[in-house]
Amino acid sequence: MSPIDIDLGPLADPLMLAVREQYERHYQEKYGDDKKGLYLDADWRRLQYAASLIPPGTQSILEVGVGPGPMLNYLTLLERFTSVVGIDIRRYSKFLQLTPALDFRIMSVDKLQFPDRHFDMVFCMEVLEHVPTEVMMRGIEELRRVTKNKLVMSVPFEEPLPLPSYHLQRFDAPRLQSVFPDAEVSMLHRPRRRGWAWAMLTETPGHGLPAA
Repeated sequence: MSPIDIDLGPLADPLMLAVREQYERHYQEKYGDDKKGLYLDADWRRLQYAASLIPPGTQSILEVGVGPGPMLNYLTLLERFTSVVGIDIRRYSKFLQLTPALDFRIMSVDKLQFPDRHFDMVFCMEVLEHVPTEVMMRGIEELRRVTKNKLVMSVPFEEPLPLPSYHLQRFDAPRLQSVFPDAEVSMLHRPRRRGWAWAMLTETPGHGLPAA
């Protein structure tokens, strides 16, 4: 496992810039100075990089753990795919729906209610660190099960201790190797490399499932 270092570039995607603007305006109007849940610049850069990994010809995408919904809104508004589905364990209180076409469902990562290899591409970003180990391991197997072509996951890398109360997992190089032995790993660095990086893990089919 030899990670690739990626310095996340400035947000340049016109649609993602528009989605960000709508989020910031909505949060300011509705929540004022309460910025909890509002993505930082580094978060938007991470989403932009993740979106760049979508292969040509992709028709169906699942996002696991949509949170306030920026990636789900972006992928839906692209209107490039026949199916975009987003799930989370509950509807986040500051979830924002920017289009009636949004397909959001309540579901847990360890109990995905989809057939095997149902989605061309699956995203699960900044989710696995929030769940207990048993749920995480079952969830990873479920993610692999429903993925046809490409699975992209991300987790905080070498997050400083003590962990915040809402993070139940910590990932360093040995842990990544143990949990994701077949993944390609990229280290996504924040602007000026301030703070910990995200480990982005990319997997392709072949994790115990028969070929189509």
